[in-house]
Amino acid sequence: FSFVVIDKATPGNLWKEIYFDKGLPVGSRSNILKECLGRLLVSYSKLTEEACEDSLILMKGLSKRQGEALVKMGLIKEEELPELLRLQLRARLLDLFAWKGAAYRFKEGDVQYAVALNERIGEFIIDGVRDAYLDLEKELLSLKGKYLKKGESYGETLKELGLEQPPLIFEGKPVDDILSMGRDPSSILYTLLLTGVYRVTDISDDAERLAVFYEKIRNKNHFEVLGVTHSSK
Repeated sequence: FSFVVIDKATPGNLWKEIYFDKGLPVGSRSNILKECLGRLLVSYSKLTEEACEDSLILMKGLSKRQGEALVKMGLIKEEELPELLRLQLRARLLDLFAWKGAAYRFKEGDVQYAVALNERIGEFIIDGVRDAYLDLEKELLSLKGKYLKKGESYGETLKELGLEQPPLIFEGKPVDDILSMGRDPSSILYTLLLTGVYRVTDISDDAERLAVFYEKIRNKNHFEVLGVTHSSK
């Protein structure tokens, strides 16, 4: 296992630890109150505020995690815990897409309580980008006037993201066309650019082909361009 510690530059000194196994998120810790399991269940109306506070007292008394305390109190079933921890992991990860001014560092270590995210990482990143789209829109607008091409490791990157093919095919298209399609296609575009599936270029494929063709023929005469002799009729 390896994990990354992420610190947000705020007066509250917020931090998260995200645990990875073979590059995939499998667990997390956080000092953000709303992200503790009990608070998360309260926000989903699965737990009352009073029950949440009681579980925190038991958690500290038994030196257990809150999920274990909730199980011991009979507020959740033991078999429900993995899915709830997965929900918590997802919420903590999605929240990171809106963070600004954060620092991070990688470490090596073991994770006692791991739970697989259980979804394709590429689709998850698209969800995160979509949620934070208003903050990213300015970055996309700076790419207007450019065209899209496959990245150098197109197929390999898609495989790492767990995607057989891009959700939308952008090759050869102008960025302006994608932005005019709205939030969802633009979010997908940003994700594919961010991960290197696609890259931007200043000229379209047609213009590039014309430039290559011109380079081939610029020192040839009309007969050589057409591939005929002077005596051809």
